[in-house]
Amino acid sequence: MKRILLCLLLLVFLLAACSSQPAPSPTSSVDSRPAPSETVRQFFTALDAKDYPTAYSLQNQAFQKEIPQDIFRQQLEMGITQAGITKQTSEVTSEKVQGDKATVSYRLLSTMSNGSQQEGLGAYTLYWENGAWRMNLLPEEPASTSTSPVAPPPPPPETP
Repeated sequence: MKRILLCLLLLVFLLAACSSQPAPSPTSSVDSRPAPSETVRQFFTALDAKDYPTAYSLQNQAFQKEIPQDIFRQQLEMGITQAGITKQTSEVTSEKVQGDKATVSYRLLSTMSNGSQQEGLGAYTLYWENGAWRMNLLPEEPASTSTSPVAPPPPPPETP
């Protein structure tokens, strides 16, 4: 399971590997908290600088509990090398805040070692955690559609 998770994370990081465009520090319209898009910009900036400890610090507690920092760094470095990414620019395209959860969409333009360019679109989910927006790169659990608890199975029929 961890190997599959790491492969999925690798794909996420391949798209978000190297650079970001500078932008002012916006604030969320919900309150005086910083905008979640600023955390995503910080993440791209850290990746561009190969500052993996900072990029890791922007992840939420659930991610950090599941993926150790050294594995995070190794997977990023390996993914960038294997994909042949030489440069990447990023742009936050939108953000949606609902209480302590936010979704930040982005666009990436990757330049590959052969000179070709690839465009990618994606979104990160962030949570307000310990006074800051933190990214969740783990797969999300499907939301339950029922508000009632699941009924236990009926007891087996009695045998005579």
